[in-house]
Amino acid sequence: MDCPRCKVALEDVERHGLPAKRCPKCEGSWLAPAVLEQLEDRAFPEDAVKGTRRYGSHESDLNCPHCAKKMIRFRYRANPLELEHCPDEAGYWLDRDEDKRILELMRERASGLRRSAAAQQSWQRQRRGSSRGGIIDRIRDLFRGR
Repeated sequence: MDCPRCKVALEDVERHGLPAKRCPKCEGSWLAPAVLEQLEDRAFPEDAVKGTRRYGSHESDLNCPHCAKKMIRFRYRANPLELEHCPDEAGYWLDRDEDKRILELMRERASGLRRSAAAQQSWQRQRRGSSRGGIIDRIRDLFRGR
């Protein structure tokens, strides 16, 4: 398998403890779909819903190292990071250090979800402690004659 940018043979390597194929010249990486999923799981809870991975897809200038068809370029999880994937779903092409950017984005998202969950729990505790309740509760109480 050759690098879609440099046309040199990709080498088998380990990135973040996961198998990948890497270009020795441009340092881009080819990841199997399951490996990209495992990479995301390094920074994001496995059981949490990650959402849609691909936004704004369009044809890339790069040919897929797996099938030689034009790859599909997309915005990763609605972020400004753009990646390419095989049109036959065989894998993903990541330019140099884009794997690190994926980990950063997933950590940021996980942190945001934790903050959101904590805020919701705090709001619920506060609401339960409030004797007046919300507007809907007050309207119900009005019709019940309380």
